[in-house]
Amino acid sequence: MNKISYYKTNLTSFDNWRKTITFIGDDEDGNTHMTQANSLSNLVETISCEHIIEKIYLDEYVQVVNGTQQSYPEVEQKIVNSFRRGSLIMNFTGHGGRVGLAYENVIDTNSIDTLNNFNYPLLITVPSATSRFDDPAFVTFGEQFLLAPNAGSIASFSTTRLVYSAPTFALNQNIYNIIFNKVSGNYKTLGEVIKEVKNLNANDPNNRNFTLLGDPALTLNFPELVVNAVHPDTLQNSSANTITGQIEDDNGVLQSWFTGNLIVLIQGSKDTITTLANDGGSPFVFYDRRKVIFYDTIPILNGLFNYNINLNSLPIHITGNAKINYYAFNGNVDASGCNDSIYINDLLTSIVDYSTTEIDATIFPNPSSNNVTISLNDFSNDNYSFSLYNNMGQVILENKMITNHSFTFSVQNFTNGIYYYSITNNSNQYKSGKLIVRH
Repeated sequence: MNKISYYKTNLTSFDNWRKTITFIGDDEDGNTHMTQANSLSNLVETISCEHIIEKIYLDEYVQVVNGTQQSYPEVEQKIVNSFRRGSLIMNFTGHGGRVGLAYENVIDTNSIDTLNNFNYPLLITVPSATSRFDDPAFVTFGEQFLLAPNAGSIASFSTTRLVYSAPTFALNQNIYNIIFNKVSGNYKTLGEVIKEVKNLNANDPNNRNFTLLGDPALTLNFPELVVNAVHPDTLQNSSANTITGQIEDDNGVLQSWFTGNLIVLIQGSKDTITTLANDGGSPFVFYDRRKVIFYDTIPILNGLFNYNINLNSLPIHITGNAKINYYAFNGNVDASGCNDSIYINDLLTSIVDYSTTEIDATIFPNPSSNNVTISLNDFSNDNYSFSLYNNMGQVILENKMITNHSFTFSVQNFTNGIYYYSITNNSNQYKSGKLIVRH
């Protein structure tokens, strides 16, 4: 009860983790489970663009082999980071069992002691028997994550016995077809969701081995109100782009009592990602929005907001399709909105005309766990500056001057993950790329 009360009443937890859905795909059985995870993510995006999709597919990362043991250290850290940041839903497709998920145990019963997360997700796990609850001599993975007082999940849709991939995948799809639907303006409880899912799969024997662990009267922390923004279909680089909007209810009525903050996240077009085929077979190819163009917090007054985006100052220089995601909060209630039909046109060709020649620079070591050095291979008399951003577009280091051909900084206190850097000079040249931190 304490965990549920905290989940529903903690006023410090408002953030866009409540819009994030994390999909984790196993590397076994060819590419079956990554294909399923990707299909589920596509389904969610089809239902609504307002969710922030995170994809963690095991085969994208380096598999470490030690004798007969295999592991994915980067995947383990990414999952831990997702728990600590928070996700509305975390969905795993693949193999596993009573102890944990995947043959490599990318997260298991030992992980719970290290999580210390308070933004609890609904955990959907479809491997066999991850939440078998009728053996008093053994507390399973699903049980531990539900019962942990200061970590884990708020509830889980999970398995209690042997299940099979194809019918369980169909059941998983139906969860998303149901859970986002409102009835009389209210989202459905988890008990209502699992009832409808089972009824849609009534002839499937897997039904009896799939259950809800958690409070059936609980509703997930979906944002309650709507962010309705007005902006051009194309964002121009040559001038400031003005975006206005308001906080509304489901009927489009302005909520003039709402004064708070709006988180704006703009992501670029989807990148093509090819996995490594660690276990043989063919690589898996999928698409994911990895580029964060803009991230900022905007004030909302009396339900209204207005802000300018100047593309000239953005750290990542892209054209093409983009997606804007909105999350608003005032300490008591939150709101959500999105637009995935935005186009960015001719970025950085007007006020700042960057040369087609990149700055000749090296960043090493990359990946790094300690110190990183930026070395200029052709140092002119120009002023060079270096900036670093995390994968949400937030500034980590800004406009650090590079002197004597190089600049060194420490990443010892950085969390593992991908960071984005940009190097510029006053001759309008630039270089940008990724820095990987791996401890």
